[in-house]
Amino acid sequence: MKNKKVIILEGADCSGKSSLCEHIQKLSEGKCHTLHSNYSKNLPKSNHRRQHKLITKFIKKQFSNKYYTENHTVILDRSYFSDITYGTIGYGSKGTLRSKFKYFDKLLNIITKTEKINVYFIYCRPNKTKFNPNIKDELLDNQENSLMEYIYDTIIFSETMHYVLNKNKIKFYVYNFNVDSNYKFIDKFLEN
Repeated sequence: MKNKKVIILEGADCSGKSSLCEHIQKLSEGKCHTLHSNYSKNLPKSNHRRQHKLITKFIKKQFSNKYYTENHTVILDRSYFSDITYGTIGYGSKGTLRSKFKYFDKLLNIITKTEKINVYFIYCRPNKTKFNPNIKDELLDNQENSLMEYIYDTIIFSETMHYVLNKNKIKFYVYNFNVDSNYKFIDKFLEN
């Protein structure tokens, strides 16, 4: 993991994002910066909308000041599409899908303008949901999490997403912790 990377993670709760984040941080040998977007029913919707804009500003500043050279890897744990999924069930700032793609495209333009940075979009989605709100302190219940998975699938596998990722030459991978629990496939993907 010596070459510079920006890794964007998306997926419903309990889809393996946090574990994958920890694994990537270990691979980067401490040269990793993780930006996590939080969702809470206690926060106003404007906070959810602002956090992605602040992350975009932070990345733009990092790249323009060449501060990014200190970190080989930047992980974005959730992006604009989480607003749509969480917003649908009342926890995020829903907005329009068109506007989220517009902001996402701008974010990718900022990143891909910088040379020698590989950008990866990893959609975390297990075959079978092991979501249990009684065991883990999660925001959602089973029904809400199933709805989120459906909305994510609709967005991530859409023609618009395919177009935006291809246009910006972003490497795309669907990660399934039920299939790749020892990270062999994801490690190969990140090394390419």
